[in-house]
Amino acid sequence: MFTLVRPRRLPCRLPAFFLLVFSPALYAVPQEQASAGIIPLIEQWMDVERAFYSDDASLPLIFAAFREDMENYMRSPLFRQYAGLPSGDQKETMGSLITDFAEAAAAGRRAEAETAAEGIGAALVLWQYFESSVSDAVFARTYFLFAVFMLIIGVLILALWRIHRDLQHSRIQEQGAAAFSRAVIIAQETERSRISMELHDTVLQDLGRLKQLTEECGGERRGPLLAMEGNIMKVLRSVCQTIMPPDFSRLALVDSLYTLSVNFQERTGIPCRVGISEGLSMEGLNAELQLQCYRLVQEAFTNIEKHAHAETAFLTLQNGRLGDRASLLICAADDGVGMQDTGHPLDYSRMGIRGMYERITILKGTLSFNGDPGHGLTVRIEIPLGEEP
Repeated sequence: MFTLVRPRRLPCRLPAFFLLVFSPALYAVPQEQASAGIIPLIEQWMDVERAFYSDDASLPLIFAAFREDMENYMRSPLFRQYAGLPSGDQKETMGSLITDFAEAAAAGRRAEAETAAEGIGAALVLWQYFESSVSDAVFARTYFLFAVFMLIIGVLILALWRIHRDLQHSRIQEQGAAAFSRAVIIAQETERSRISMELHDTVLQDLGRLKQLTEECGGERRGPLLAMEGNIMKVLRSVCQTIMPPDFSRLALVDSLYTLSVNFQERTGIPCRVGISEGLSMEGLNAELQLQCYRLVQEAFTNIEKHAHAETAFLTLQNGRLGDRASLLICAADDGVGMQDTGHPLDYSRMGIRGMYERITILKGTLSFNGDPGHGLTVRIEIPLGEEP
């Protein structure tokens, strides 16, 4: 009697999937053979033995079916997976035993048939042992590969989590830097307003009284003194107008920029041509953001005055598209010397240029300088409008 030891089965489909992924050697094993194996052959041989020892007339049919299935099994890839089993010798031995059994049974040589039957049974027991070993090895390898795969997944998840954490930390730092820059600029504007009012209410008033006293005095130096005092008062008023931010609660950005261009022309003698598109939209630009736009254009005009040696300045305002959002496009240009090797507006060490980039960060827009030597310079400012999607 045979003791049937059925190979261990995989308890779930997931390890079997990883077995198929990581074990190419088993790809060629048909599913029915991998699941059946030697057990059905042993059961068939037990039927052959029962028919043989009971002199059943159906023995030739039962044995023919067993013989055919055995030949198919010995040609299967599963049979070749038996570790340490000399497959070729076992095939020849099994083939010889089956032939001997068939001939002896047909000729009535019972003793020879029994000897061949014992050899076949012993070979089947040995093959059952090796198949069980192969099954256990496949089972162990499957779970080993599954554990390695899960470890890799865990490492990837940990790496992605660390990257996500670093990105969040970087984003928080960036937001903190932007908030700090905004607070500094707002404090600067507040201080500018205070200084402007202080100059207007103290120094200008004192100069005005000093001018009245000078007019009351006689002497040859009266005229030059009055001219000097008048010039100082004019310069101070210009400084106060420059550092004092416009009141955007009463005055629109377009009007403020137009006034800025007129003052620039009067102060420098450089003609300034202003172009504003019809139906210009500035949706979403509150007073604070309008002030940042105003300061950007003001700094661009200051650079034209100091560095460009221009004959004409230009200021244009129009709407455009910045990504998926409407935008306000402001261009301040000149026909001066353009970008030079030294002293041009792109010297990032200059406070004015650094301030422009800090302001464009608050506006969440773009700032660019375009020009060639001898062909002027264009400062391009583009600010997104409306609510951020």
